[in-house]
Amino acid sequence: MAHDQRRAWLVVATLFIALLLVLGPTASTLSFYFASFVKLFGWSRAQVSLIATAVSLAMGLSAPAAGWLLDRIDASLVIGSGAALVVAGLLMASRAQSLSAVLWAYVLIGIGVGFSTMVPASVVAANWFSARRGLALGSTLAGAAAASVAMPLVISHMLTVYGTRETLAISAVPVVFLVIPAVLILVRTRPAGAGGTDSLRIGHADGVAGLEFGQALRTAPFWLLVFVQLCYGAGFGGLHYHFVPMALSAGYAQNTAAILMSTAAAVAVASFFLIGIAADRFGGRATLAGSMAALGVGVALFGFIGLGRAAHPALIAALALIGLFAGSSPIAAPVLLAETLGLRRFGSLWGVLNFVGLIGFAIGPVLVGRAFDRTASYVLAMQLCGAVCIAGGIAALAAHPAAGYDQLPQPAAGSVELAPSGAR
Repeated sequence: MAHDQRRAWLVVATLFIALLLVLGPTASTLSFYFASFVKLFGWSRAQVSLIATAVSLAMGLSAPAAGWLLDRIDASLVIGSGAALVVAGLLMASRAQSLSAVLWAYVLIGIGVGFSTMVPASVVAANWFSARRGLALGSTLAGAAAASVAMPLVISHMLTVYGTRETLAISAVPVVFLVIPAVLILVRTRPAGAGGTDSLRIGHADGVAGLEFGQALRTAPFWLLVFVQLCYGAGFGGLHYHFVPMALSAGYAQNTAAILMSTAAAVAVASFFLIGIAADRFGGRATLAGSMAALGVGVALFGFIGLGRAAHPALIAALALIGLFAGSSPIAAPVLLAETLGLRRFGSLWGVLNFVGLIGFAIGPVLVGRAFDRTASYVLAMQLCGAVCIAGGIAALAAHPAAGYDQLPQPAAGSVELAPSGAR
């Protein structure tokens, strides 16, 4: 048993490193390359912004595909192939001479990130742990938060010292020599013997309890989680993409705005562990509901950043709440998914829910921008974003286990299994 626990935490550590080294030079630091591409090629800001669009669409569309694959082939193959696509995209971008070539390179990177980071890491962590599933998910996905804190400093320094092309190429090296070998050797979807097999064959979820994909789509918990993901994406995404513009419009210098954002990101690293521990202690339903509500309060408070010194107490409280509960959905939602629908088709279901969250992230910033254009203030926009997060928490509170979530699938009607003595 102790050996199994050590192996399980070794898998978590491997996934943490994979998220750090794959997300670090890609999604977490994409904005750092914008000015570099403008300087290197003379492109406009609108042209460079297409890179973010390409990455976001590729990541969003690949999430359900990754989840579907994870229910059919082992996670080591899915994550390893995704990491290989990231390497190919980084190398292609480092040699590109045109905008179209860079866009196609980042499409590869986006697909690779979708296949090798959040969705597969969540699926693996959820399958390797039951008693401490929340802590395992938090410890795994903390690699994504750590990438947002540490890697901007690294990439910024490399861009200054080596330039754009060299930085892209160098970023692929640790993925090739550390991430891919470690994942192929150490990571498996679930422990040996779980689900009826320890091989990499198709259909390795045959002995896992839970609902089939089609059955899950007809349950209330699934659609409540869809609503939660939309609310998290729209509410938190509206804040995330307007964080720096809000600080600048309030009169803060760009360096100060960056410090504020880094502070919230640093606190978010700890929040992944805290929310995971809370999910193990109080369950995914209560943890997701409470953390979404607290996040909503923090988002609403941040809208008062433009009120000058009078807003400093609200700003401090907002940064604390946003940082502490930014991981509410990434950690507590997969725990609640396992508690309500089981693990049998966890990969496919979480892939779809992850995609829904990305849709919310696409909608939220646009709505915040329109609200600002009409009111010339972020106060109302942030209050609406906060209310959306709280609504997601209320929906999470209504999600209860579906019938059959903890049962093994029954054989098809009319099927006959012969005993060895009768199979002649």
